[in-house]
Order: sequence, then structure tokens, then C-alpha cells
Amino acid sequence: MFKRKLSSLDYGKDYNPHDETQFRQMVIWLEDMKIRLYSIDGRQSLRNIQNPQWEEALYKYLQDLKFSYDNDVIKDRVALSDWFIGMAVRFEYGDDVEKYKQIPSNKINNQQKPDSVNQSENPLEKIDYTSEEFKSGMLKLCELLQIPTKFNDTAAILRAVSKIITTKLSKEAIDKIQIKEQASGVDFSIEQMPLGFDAGDKIINEAAKILRLLYIQDLRTLQTKINETIVNVQSLVADPRTDKMSKPMNYDKWKKIEVSDDEDDTHPNIDTPSLFRWRHQARVERREHRIEEQQEHEKQSKELNERRKKLNEKLKALEEKGGDVSTLKAEKESLEKEERQWKEKDEDIKKQERLRPLDVDDLTHEGKSKTSINKKVTEERPKNMTEEEQAEYYKQFVEKHKDNIKKYGMFRHFEDTQKFLEEHYELVCEETANYLVIWCIDLEMEEKHSLMEHVSHQTMIMQFILELSKSLKIDPRQCVRPFFTRMKTADQQYKQGFSEELQAFRERVQTRAQQKVADAVKQYEEEERQKRLGPGGLDPVEVMESLPKELQDCFESRDIALLQETLSKMPRDEAANHLDRCIKSGLWVPNAKDAEGDEEEETKAEEQNEEKFTRDVQKLQVE
Repeated sequence: MFKRKLSSLDYGKDYNPHDETQFRQMVIWLEDMKIRLYSIDGRQSLRNIQNPQWEEALYKYLQDLKFSYDNDVIKDRVALSDWFIGMAVRFEYGDDVEKYKQIPSNKINNQQKPDSVNQSENPLEKIDYTSEEFKSGMLKLCELLQIPTKFNDTAAILRAVSKIITTKLSKEAIDKIQIKEQASGVDFSIEQMPLGFDAGDKIINEAAKILRLLYIQDLRTLQTKINETIVNVQSLVADPRTDKMSKPMNYDKWKKIEVSDDEDDTHPNIDTPSLFRWRHQARVERREHRIEEQQEHEKQSKELNERRKKLNEKLKALEEKGGDVSTLKAEKESLEKEERQWKEKDEDIKKQERLRPLDVDDLTHEGKSKTSINKKVTEERPKNMTEEEQAEYYKQFVEKHKDNIKKYGMFRHFEDTQKFLEEHYELVCEETANYLVIWCIDLEMEEKHSLMEHVSHQTMIMQFILELSKSLKIDPRQCVRPFFTRMKTADQQYKQGFSEELQAFRERVQTRAQQKVADAVKQYEEEERQKRLGPGGLDPVEVMESLPKELQDCFESRDIALLQETLSKMPRDEAANHLDRCIKSGLWVPNAKDAEGDEEEETKAEEQNEEKFTRDVQKLQVE
């Protein structure tokens, strides 16, 4: 459908308007080569055809081209393609009207004839390539061109003949040979050319030199093509037809420059430094006068604007109240007259500014200014502290930065950790490392193994930074970026050392956690034992376990009669020893009724048996 129009525009690709990619490529090609509405930089939004906002750029482009159809036509790629191509044809015809007017109609008709007519008049189609006459002619041509004919492939021989004629006998090839012959050069033997290495074989060395020379020739040809491309691009950019937005540089303002400090056209009888100072002083005074005049002009503008605002408010108030507006006519005419005078003066000032020669103050001016004041964002750690002072400083540091330390311990990636430390340099210190170590041990004691491994990674980062600062003898905060740079640049040896130290640190944390758990259990058991000790300092549990089975049953059943009977059956010394240990451990309390003062729940028979048993025990002790 669009083949003829695109062919007339030299668009050398197949085009399907229903293919969105081909449609976008066609639009940007037409803009680059034919329409050229935008500058080269302004076409970037259209050039990026994969951009999701390309449709918005297309809508804006159509508005700038004065596209007068509705959105339905825009969505119809066939109609839109026809409109784009038609506009490109109009631009192409408008660029060179005289050229197309001179083409006669009969030439156009001849160009529009079917290809079959031209093909029928082609003499090469009438040749019989399999005939003996053709083969003999080919052999003679090969002998003339010095082409070997050791194979019977006619097509290959034809390609070889075509290549020889194109590269050596064409007009372009002959011109290149003449240029080379006219160029100045020095002949030299290939043996004098340095190779740079020795293959150990003379023939191979010579072949390598030839290949090297051919490679140099290819590089020179490539450089020539690059230079030609640069020239073509420069001519394309500088051509107003291809870049309508570009304008020639206006150098008029540089024709008159007033520089009083470097002129040397002074009379010999005049003191040059004094003249320079006078000129400079005069220029400074003129500049100050000009600045004052501009400031006064701007001040007058503000006053006129303020008066205009107040006058409008008065007119609006009178209109709302239905008053006579003509009372303000004189004031309005006076204000308008002053505004006209101000505009005339403003135009005069601008004209004088354009005609005024440039001076040093105009040639250079401050483009951007920025003031930075360094603030002390981190507190310095005190030096030469005692153990008590260190403990107190650690306590205060943890109370102040505990939340940030825990936040640091939960990071995972090096990038996030580096960014956080660079925002909180106060955390890069020994106190943070100590707190992280204690935190890891506590997590391991709580059996939170995964979280402990996570925090231990961050702990090792902090310890490596501190170690790096010690080795370099610099502040730890200056080692944050070097450490992460090493880790990111894949320093394998450094990474391996980090991993090994991390694994060893986790093992030490686990060992220390197990030891602390065992110590805590032991301490708890000891505290419980101290609580159980009887009046004589013996542990009732140990005494109970050391008693004979019969006595253990008596105490477990709390049967006093059975206890008396069991003791009576034992030897006197053994029974006395057991009873003494039971009393010292608190298993048996003599006179328990008097000691407790409240045993009303006991039966009278049990009280009597207990008193009797107590007397027997005392008797045994006395004996």
C-alpha cells in the first residue's frame, strides 16, 4: 500500500503499518530524514521506541505538526501512516521543487514500466552458460586476468572474475592506484621490517610480517572511513535543512570589549600604570552609576505596580457600590502616562545595554555558589580512661545508641551496612563491637541460633573495620569505605579470611554460651541448696539419699511409729548418727510443736508419740 511512496522517499525497509515496532521506526526515520521538525536532541523521546511513554511523545509530536484529526484516526495506524508519509513527501518536494519540475513526463513513464520489459532486454539472459563457446571464452578471460582454472565451477569462476574487475580494473580502483603512485614513500625490504617476535622459522616470520602489514593497511583504511564519517556528520549537523533549530553563533557582542588593564597602546610620555588605574576607576564608576540607575528603575516599576493595584481596588469598590467611576479618571490617566514613560525608559536602557561594550565584570560572573560548613557530627571517645570510667562510658554509650546498634545488627547486605555506617559514624567504635558480642552470646543462650549467626556477621564486619584501623593507625571511621571496597572488589583472599574468622567467632560464641549456661545452672543449684540447708548446715536431699531404705520410707510416709520401730531395731550408734544428721539437715525437728506454735491439727495421740520419740532421741544423743 505504501511501497511506492516509501520507495520515492528512499525508505529501504519493508513496512507493515499493523506492526507497532515498524510503525515507530518509520515515524522516527521520517522525522530524522524528511520532516525534521525537532532538533536532534529533541527527538530522543521519539527515538526510544521501547519507552512506555512513547504514545505521549507521539501525541505531542502530532500537536506540533498541527495534526487536526481526532483520537480515532491516531489509533488507526494505517490512516496515520498515510498522513505521515504524505507529509514527508510534501516536505521532500518542498525542499527541492526545481529538481522535480525538470523531470520530463516520459522519463516518469519509463520508470513506471513493468520489470518484465526491462528483463527481456537484458543481454545476459540470452547467454548459454553451459555452451562450449562460453567456457572457452571464460578460460581465455581467466588466462588474461591470471585466475587459476583448476575447478569446473562456472559460478565460482564468474565471481572471481567479477571481484578482480571490481577491485583492480574499475574506475575507483584505478584512481586509488594512481593516488598511491603519486604519493611520496620510501621502498624498503620486508626483511628490514621488525616483527616483534621470532617464530623460529624464516618462512613463518616473513608470512607474519606480511600479515602485519596487511593489518596496518586495514587500520589505515578504517581510520580513513572514520574521518569520512565524522566529516559527513559534521556537514549534516551544520546543514540548516537537517537541523532547523540550530542557529549560527552571533559574535557581535565580542566585537567591542572594554578591558582597561591590558592595553599597551599608550604614549611614551604617559605613565602606563597610572593610566590603567584611571581607566579602571572610570569603568568602575560607570558601572556603579549604571547599577544605581537600574535599581532606581526597578524601584519605580514596583511603585507603579503598587499604585496600579490600589487603583484597581478603588475601581472595583466603586463598581460594587454603584459609585461614580469618573472621579478616578484623572488619577488613572496620570498613572497610564507614567507607565508609558517607564516603558520608554526601559526600552532605552535595554538598547544602551545591548550597545554597551563588554568589560571584565560582564565577561565573567559567578554561575553557582555554595557554602559548606563542616559540623562535628560524632562525639570523640575519651582517652586514658580508668576501668571505672570505661564501664561508665560504655553504659552511657549503650543507653544512647542501643536502638541504632540493634538496627545495624539486623542488616544483611554490604551496601546497606555501608550506607548506614556512613550515616552513623558514631557507631564505629569498640563499644559497638562489645555490645554486639554480648548480644550474640545472649542469643545463643536463648537458643536463637539463626539470629545469632545473622548478628555475628555484622559483629565481624565491625571487628574487621577496627582491626584495619589499628593496622593503618588511623581513625576507625576512615576505614569504613576501604573495608567495603575490598569486600566488593572480590578480593578472594580477604573474603576467605573474613569467612574463616566469622566461623571461628561463631564457634567461640557457642562455647561461651554453653559455659555460661552451665555456670548459671550450677549457680542456681547452689542457691537452691543453700536454701535447703538445715540448722546444722547439712543438705536434707543429700542426707535423705544417704539414709537406709527403711528410714527413707519412714520419712516419705511421715509415719512416726514406723520410724521409732525402725530406729529401735538398729544399733544404737548407727541410729544416733542417722538421727543427728536428720536433725542438722532439718529432716527432723525436735520439739516441733513448741517451735511452730501452731499444731492444733495434729491428733492428741500423734503429739504424745512425738514427745515420746523426742525423749528417746535426746536420750540417744546423751548416751
